[in-house]
Amino acid sequence: MIGDWRVQSLPRCTHHVFLSHCAEDRVRLVQPVYNALESSKYLPWLDQHHYPRGQDPFAALREGIIHCRHIVYFVTANFLSQGRGWNSVENAYSNLLQDNLRFPLELCHIQLPLFFVPQNHVILRRSAWGPLVQRGQFYRPGRVDSRAINWASREIMAFIRQEEKRGASLADQVQSDPNFQPLLEKEKNLLRRVMCADPPPIP
Repeated sequence: MIGDWRVQSLPRCTHHVFLSHCAEDRVRLVQPVYNALESSKYLPWLDQHHYPRGQDPFAALREGIIHCRHIVYFVTANFLSQGRGWNSVENAYSNLLQDNLRFPLELCHIQLPLFFVPQNHVILRRSAWGPLVQRGQFYRPGRVDSRAINWASREIMAFIRQEEKRGASLADQVQSDPNFQPLLEKEKNLLRRVMCADPPPIP
């Protein structure tokens, strides 16, 4: 379970972004965004597509998140109102991974919430995603249509490119700071994650 999980070591990333969403939004919003990212040579991860058969779903989810460079939340009215709890589990695992990337400098910023509800939405403000409001982007028209799909795809790709640029300067800082050398020796893949080297940046 969540409370028992610790990131023992950081693996290399196999996907650019994990798409956290609720099932009600998969067909009309998340799957089209997934397709748009793939068409642009980004590697998204969807739990529905990538769960190995026979593996414990919590373990599969943890492995999926830790092997992704970034996590995007599709925060819709459905997302906030459904009570299955998987999105909260994904948020908890993502927060644990984010905590493992602070030393105390935040070496990687991995979370991007995309909000498809008003900023003053009652449930949003008291949900687990309320604290992320300042770091997210809002789709102002509030309708999930083809424009929303294009907007979400652009926001995700811009976020990935932004973090790649930020990671390059951070990697120089980490490599030149002797205080980080023991950590780099212990975490063999940390520098690659800071640099956003895996999967390779899109040309």
